[in-house]
Amino acid sequence: MLALACAAFIACSSTSNSAPDKFVGTWTFGSGSLNAMCTGLPPFMSDLTGQTLTLMKGTSSDLVSTLTSSLGTCTLKLSVSGTVASAEAGQSCSFTVPVGGLSVPVTVNINTWTVTTNDGVSMTTAATATGSGGVADGCPVTLNGAGTKHEG
Repeated sequence: MLALACAAFIACSSTSNSAPDKFVGTWTFGSGSLNAMCTGLPPFMSDLTGQTLTLMKGTSSDLVSTLTSSLGTCTLKLSVSGTVASAEAGQSCSFTVPVGGLSVPVTVNINTWTVTTNDGVSMTTAATATGSGGVADGCPVTLNGAGTKHEG
């Protein structure tokens, strides 16, 4: 009986597979894009292939997500529920976007952003956002991609 109680305690106290752990690491996109449709401007698309998404354990959130792309870096706080990590409300990102031969700073307010992994090896991500101010004001922005985790 004592052995059974000890075995149950050990199994219940293990934290090696807590939900955020399988997300932690650097992920490289094998496919994906960031797209924007702004009134009066041609459609915009930035390929995410080869870009990275780094997920680390957070201190004030389950995870901290950093997208590093040709447009800049976007860091967000994420909460984990099972196989899905979701952006907390009220966050924004700033990018530098080429418009008419110029590099234009653009801020987007994140509506939704999810990262999904069932196995901790491959992931998909999807986001919606809205441009804020300047040429991007009110522009719908989407991001979709799939990637794999780096080893080591």
